[in-house]
Amino acid sequence: MKFSFCLVSIFLMSFTSPERATSVFNTPKLKTANFAPPSDSLSLKNFRNFKAKENRTAENNNSLIKKIVSGKSMTGTATYYAKYFEGRKAANGEVFSHSKNNVASNFFKLNSWVRVTSLINGKSIIARVTDRMHPRMAARGRVVDITSEHARVLGFYGGGMSKVKIEEVKPGTEE
Repeated sequence: MKFSFCLVSIFLMSFTSPERATSVFNTPKLKTANFAPPSDSLSLKNFRNFKAKENRTAENNNSLIKKIVSGKSMTGTATYYAKYFEGRKAANGEVFSHSKNNVASNFFKLNSWVRVTSLINGKSIIARVTDRMHPRMAARGRVVDITSEHARVLGFYGGGMSKVKIEEVKPGTEE
């Protein structure tokens, strides 16, 4: 009886394709995800060695910020906060408001002062870094996230983003 069962099962397996027969017994290998940023996001002038990770923690982010030396500047893309951030807590503990003089950047220390200059029209603002951007934004070339009021001053409120130069300044610096 056992012998006939074996013969029947061998006979039936002969009608299946070799790929199908082996796939039943072999589990497919899992593909590993590649979280490297696109090559164009590595073109930030002062941060050529920056590599984004999906699971970046605050400690890892702070190690990137320590690379900034006072007085350095960089260029990149600026965006502005969405309306729903109004009233939420910023990274330094303050409550965010579009009418306050604050920006978000992953490249400057919290509570430092920066000048953001539009490369399109030359207009600039001076604000304090009070918040952090999502690491994916930094990986895509974003250097600063500003309030909607600042976006109006710099002249790109309707456009959503603009090329800017951002540089650290001393507290109390006038525009």
